[in-house]
Amino acid sequence: MDPQQQTPDALASLLLPISLAAVQVTSAVTTHLLFDLYSFPDSASLIPELRHEVLEALKAEGGAWTMNGLNRMVKLDSAVKESMRLSCLGTKSCVRKVGFPFYKVADD
Repeated sequence: MDPQQQTPDALASLLLPISLAAVQVTSAVTTHLLFDLYSFPDSASLIPELRHEVLEALKAEGGAWTMNGLNRMVKLDSAVKESMRLSCLGTKSCVRKVGFPFYKVADD
């Protein structure tokens, strides 16, 4: 890297757009998750279940947000992934291509 690009100002100008993009994506994912959770037909039972999972993980980690605690939040992780899959963000940015069939339809 060029020494002139290693000044604090140059590094900040390189990192600032990345930081802003990360904040925008996090906000979009969180917003879509909340919309999806509250529009889910069984949200009255799902949301307390997710809340309980988060509280239990935090309790196990002494109230701190840690990687171990996040790894305990399996249901929340699934909810976020499903929301991203269903939302515009997931369908536009996470394009997937099927490489092989997962099942075969029976010939009748």
